[in-house]
Amino acid sequence: MRISKKQIAESIYTYVLVVIFLVAIAYRGGRTHFFTKSDQIEVAVTLESVQNLFPEASSFLKNKLNIIEIKSGANDIGKALVSTDFVTDNYGYGGVVPLLIGLDKTHQVVGVALLKSGETYDYLEYVTKADFLHQWDKLALRQVKDHDVDIASGATMSSHAIIKGMRKTSAVFHHSSVDNWEKRSIRSMVKDALFLVVVLLSLLFAFGKVNKKLRPFYMILVVVVIGIILNKALSQFLMYSWLIDGMPWVMNWQTVLLFILAIGVSFIGKRKHYCNYLCPMGALQELVNKVSPFKKRQVPQLWKNLSIKEAYLFFIAAMLLFGFAPQLNYIEPFMAFSFKIASYGFFIAGGAIVIFSLFFTKPWCSVCATGCLMDTISYKKQPINNKKDAKK
Repeated sequence: MRISKKQIAESIYTYVLVVIFLVAIAYRGGRTHFFTKSDQIEVAVTLESVQNLFPEASSFLKNKLNIIEIKSGANDIGKALVSTDFVTDNYGYGGVVPLLIGLDKTHQVVGVALLKSGETYDYLEYVTKADFLHQWDKLALRQVKDHDVDIASGATMSSHAIIKGMRKTSAVFHHSSVDNWEKRSIRSMVKDALFLVVVLLSLLFAFGKVNKKLRPFYMILVVVVIGIILNKALSQFLMYSWLIDGMPWVMNWQTVLLFILAIGVSFIGKRKHYCNYLCPMGALQELVNKVSPFKKRQVPQLWKNLSIKEAYLFFIAAMLLFGFAPQLNYIEPFMAFSFKIASYGFFIAGGAIVIFSLFFTKPWCSVCATGCLMDTISYKKQPINNKKDAKK
């Protein structure tokens, strides 16, 4: 089978684009894994963050035991611990969630503050507003490892990351063990079962012979389970966080499985498996397309012979390469499925996509950088050029 020069040029361009993108995000974050100690994650502690727990603090100093000594003038007023100095596996949705744990002179907890991290800001803000962090106040640090607290509903992964950070920091600091507190509730097991059902159905629809009339019902299931209940969507923000902090296989196994399917199934001949069968935003647009009475138009894919999706992906890579670290989740609409967490901006973006879907075929998919990345690194069958090639 002959491949034209144009096809070769297009393939080289797309693969070079992916390499640039991966190099960019590796430069901004992935390098941490290769040039820092494996048992330590550097977290910036500022006087402002210390003053969130000790308003009268004027200075602080971390000693050789990783204990932060806090002063007001010449007086010692307390101590603080950074959770990542003792434990590095307290993963949230977007990465490690570092904590600053304030202690008085008797090692009693005076407060807990969140330090800067790659976790989604909206989740952390929601946890903070819910007074979740005050559940350890006035406890002796030794008691923290055995203290049961309630998670913040709607921010399960962030809550789990904070609880794990608190409990393990307490245990490591006092050289004791900590029991596995993450008990599997019936609710979480039902969620896992629903997720696996959707994944199996996606493979059945992709490889089996399923009545096409059933597809709308399956799309509803994707929106409800993957989008609303689990809020597990692949995004540039998520993959960037993975390159910084690694993939949290245990805490976020559903999203990791989605990523493996997105790449693996594409390479065995079913391109855009994730986009067509498992993306909640793609499913929502498809459902709106089906019920809309208006004639659908295609959103322009090219601008002056330049692919809009590839330009968007290149823009993100360029920002990361030149030292900017934007909150990538703010340029993607997937947070709109988290009704308890999302800010009004996400609901506006999600509503706009729904409205555009009344008149255009999957408008967000025409610019989605994640879909572009998945499509670029997927297996592509070259088209047959002529009848002679067909016979060959």
